[in-house]
Amino acid sequence: MAAVKPLTEAQIIGAIGNPAGYRMFLICGPEETAAHTIASNLCKKMGDMERIDIDSDMLKSEPALLADEACSQSLFGDKRYIRLSLKRDEALGAIENLLECDNAENIVIATAGNLTKASKLRKLAEKSAQIAFHICYAPDAKDLVPILIDNARSKGLQLDRALSALIAQNCNYNRSLAFSEIEKLALYYDADSERPVEAKIEDFVKLSADAAADNQGALINALLCGNIKQSGEQLSEAREMGLNAISVVRAMQRRITMLAAMRPQVDGGRSAAEVVKRNPAIFWKEESLVAIQLTIWTSQRLAALITHLLNMEGEIMAVKVEFSTIFLEQELMRIARAAASVRRKHNIYS
Repeated sequence: MAAVKPLTEAQIIGAIGNPAGYRMFLICGPEETAAHTIASNLCKKMGDMERIDIDSDMLKSEPALLADEACSQSLFGDKRYIRLSLKRDEALGAIENLLECDNAENIVIATAGNLTKASKLRKLAEKSAQIAFHICYAPDAKDLVPILIDNARSKGLQLDRALSALIAQNCNYNRSLAFSEIEKLALYYDADSERPVEAKIEDFVKLSADAAADNQGALINALLCGNIKQSGEQLSEAREMGLNAISVVRAMQRRITMLAAMRPQVDGGRSAAEVVKRNPAIFWKEESLVAIQLTIWTSQRLAALITHLLNMEGEIMAVKVEFSTIFLEQELMRIARAAASVRRKHNIYS
């Protein structure tokens, strides 16, 4: 059977409205943040349908679960869909069972990690007409700039290519963070699609100035390394100095974006220390700490953390100032405890 050509992002989003024989929509690739963003867009297209969440750990103990859910109906006969989260090839058997079912009517929207050409799941997707799949590669300015311009237009902003390229570069070509920056600009201008506003570079620079003004390196390192005691001490010190909640979250976002850009090299077999050593943007005194972070935080966990930080920023902007610090500290300590748990489990101490 001839190989099935991967769909473009626009094609796979368009296909969800008219599945035409597709049972699964699979988004994979090295740019896992983009994969999760596209999957979220596909889920939005499903409207008010009931959503069933399944991950690969669930399928290990119940390999028939995916096919069963794809064939099942809700109590009142309403339509539903399945959101499937994978790492690599571990659910291959469950997916093969799904494709063999005669009465699977519930669409599956799945994300996976970077499926190489040797991946059995990718090979299955490339030969199956029942799987619509898209591969997310790390974007460069050429790819991301027009995407940001279109995103801004939908929010009532007119971005020229120079400003769009600056936003992309400042966000290390991370789509989610760049969209967040555009959202902030739209709020700043009070823009909407009915009254488009031309965004200015100087306004973006002014809104981003706090990123360069604050130095939260010690706090970020303590949190992402899972050092609970030091995290508490750093948060206490930051509170006494006048903690800027949004500034801290943005500093975390930048660090996570940097880790996410390096992590595929670790997934490919290089040591974390070697990857960090090769990155000239990392200060030599922080190399060992960043290497620990790169070991603790897998690509999947980094993608989830980026989404969580974006949600945190929205929550902080929505609550009163006096509550923002309490909320921030609680969420940051949750992150630190998660890192500490992984560090203990895998004996990551150097």
